[in-house]
Amino acid sequence: MVFIILIFVYGIVAGIGVLAKPERFDQTDETIFCKEIVRSTCVDSTEVSPIALPGTESELNTSGEDQRVGFNTDLSVSTESLDDTLAVMIPEKSWPDSHRVRSELTLDIAKKYPRGNFIPRRVDNNVWGVGEHLTFSIDYGFINAGTATMSVVGREEVNGGVCYTIESKTNSNKFISSFYKVRDKVMSYIDVDGIFSRRLEKNLREGGYVADRYVDFYHDRLIALNTREKYGLTEIPPYIQDILSSLYLIRTFDLKVGKDETIVTYADGKVYPLKVIVHKIENVKVPAGKFECFKVEPVLKSEGVFRQKGKLTVWLTNDEHKMPVKMTSKIVIGRIGSNLKKYSLGKIE
Repeated sequence: MVFIILIFVYGIVAGIGVLAKPERFDQTDETIFCKEIVRSTCVDSTEVSPIALPGTESELNTSGEDQRVGFNTDLSVSTESLDDTLAVMIPEKSWPDSHRVRSELTLDIAKKYPRGNFIPRRVDNNVWGVGEHLTFSIDYGFINAGTATMSVVGREEVNGGVCYTIESKTNSNKFISSFYKVRDKVMSYIDVDGIFSRRLEKNLREGGYVADRYVDFYHDRLIALNTREKYGLTEIPPYIQDILSSLYLIRTFDLKVGKDETIVTYADGKVYPLKVIVHKIENVKVPAGKFECFKVEPVLKSEGVFRQKGKLTVWLTNDEHKMPVKMTSKIVIGRIGSNLKKYSLGKIE
């Protein structure tokens, strides 16, 4: 289910999404995977030390230096001067303001995971920017179920870095809303330079179900804090993606048929490798027009085995924007799809 949520977030599409959620893979495999991801994405070509995940015995060497890739802990940092200790707040509105609810970074957590000298990376992004707005129809066969939008609405500072603010909304149409109203919103805050997630907000309104979920990614401590108690704190590798930022990172890749891409993604308190298979180039017709597209299939890896209950396919334009124009997912009976209706491009900086 993770990648279908990644693209057209948490509405009717997510309700009948079919990708399996894997168990957490073996930590040895995770260590190797994260090492290769960081090596392939860091602009700095300097040789890095073998990776050790946070909390392992090999995390620090005898000199007190942190051996985690992309990270160097300064053990002299005093937690007494901690300026980002946060408290959980209950939202006062059905649509909370950005950052109204924050995960709790306590002093105990700060001591266990000391702030280090996070090594930034730079990903060239000449693909999308502030002002981009995409509108999709959500269809089951010939039946329209609603609309979804994805927008780059601005830039702001979040969790120690300047971020793109990405907003995705899913709304059921009048007919569907008469018996099951959906008004979902997901916000992702993506580091402008490194194109990785610093914060994820989910505000879900589905029928009688109401949920607000928030995840803060502290890259200077290599942890993610989730306001949902059952997920809580998760140790993460550097430059991790959330369910929405993953798509925007993929769009910056130099996609080629037969060349697979892999990224590390956080979802529901776990870290997953996500393999993106580029099958072929083909022409696609949607309400917004005709486009030459890469046909892409995302696959989740679990314990060394690729497995999924349903097949999701995504079409990204074969041009400088790699804009998502279509998605189809096979379900028990038939297929459900999202098709681009209209779009406006953002400002490339």
